[in-house]
Amino acid sequence: MKKFYFVFVLCIGLTVRGNASEIGCPTAGVSGGVTICDSSSTSIFLFDLITGESSGGTWTRISGSGGTFDALTGIYIPAYGATTSTFVYNILGSGICPDEASLATVIINRQPDAGLDGCLAVQDTNPTIIDLYTIIGGEDPQGVWTRTTGVGGTFSAAAGTYSPAVGATTSTFTYTTVGVTPCINDTSTATIIINGTSVGQAVTLFCDAANSTANSVAFDWNNVGQNSFNFSYTINGGPAVSGNTTISNFQVLNVAPGSSVTFTVQPVGGNCFPSSTTTCNSLANTVFESDVVAFYPNPFHDILNLKFEEPLKSILITNVLGQQVFSKDYTEKELQINLAHLSVGTYFVRAQMENGFKTFKIIKN
Repeated sequence: MKKFYFVFVLCIGLTVRGNASEIGCPTAGVSGGVTICDSSSTSIFLFDLITGESSGGTWTRISGSGGTFDALTGIYIPAYGATTSTFVYNILGSGICPDEASLATVIINRQPDAGLDGCLAVQDTNPTIIDLYTIIGGEDPQGVWTRTTGVGGTFSAAAGTYSPAVGATTSTFTYTTVGVTPCINDTSTATIIINGTSVGQAVTLFCDAANSTANSVAFDWNNVGQNSFNFSYTINGGPAVSGNTTISNFQVLNVAPGSSVTFTVQPVGGNCFPSSTTTCNSLANTVFESDVVAFYPNPFHDILNLKFEEPLKSILITNVLGQQVFSKDYTEKELQINLAHLSVGTYFVRAQMENGFKTFKIIKN
């Protein structure tokens, strides 16, 4: 009797299971994010927002706008006006390893702007309704008005208006815009001076011979601690031109030789600064006549050299806040002044002569 033997071969199919990291594949890590304010300019290292990622991936921006994104380094620098943005970190798969991706989200909240401080001087007998929004400038809507000093008159927080009345005192009104974390609140102040005059310090305004080019007139002034100035000027008494500048100098161009330019400047600020006005003439070239003054080097370190066409009477030097830092009488036409004791910064020299004075700006480095 024959015996038959049957051999069964059991083939087992092996299936690879598990995630990429478990089988040794590179991973894009776990998604993450951060919330910032658009007033921030701090660099964000996107790799700090995701976790557990493998190296060798690439960054791509897939949503949002504004700011500066460097895909090679994975660095994003926010900027004012930027919007919430999403960046994807991609790892390409190979063989049994799949593609992987994680997201770095930068949520950007807008920093509110309450605008610039401003002021207005009125009489308590003036019954006019004052729109406080016209005193400040550049503010965002949806802010809240509060009265912070002063009494009398009628204040409407809802409308942002104030009506003076007999017996009212100088008052300040604060406009507040609310920021969403991590942005902060911002405020501006509208000052109503009752029965008074401007209380801030006027700027020292003068013709800037050193920066007047052909057919132009340049003006310069000290900034009295402010960073915004309203100005206006007329050429030969013609139509007025007005505007705002954030620097303490201005050049009027296309002025015919012999024409006069009357220039007025007023700091923008909560203390109701008075305005300053001066008139300068345009020359056909940059060489000024017998009142020429030479000062060098500028910027200077310790020693300032001065040269005039006529003998001096005195020299007065002030800082940008109008504070006197040097004063001395002289009779020479040429001199050297040792100003080693001054700090680095900008100063104004007022040179008094027999027939008037000249003012010019110097910079110490």
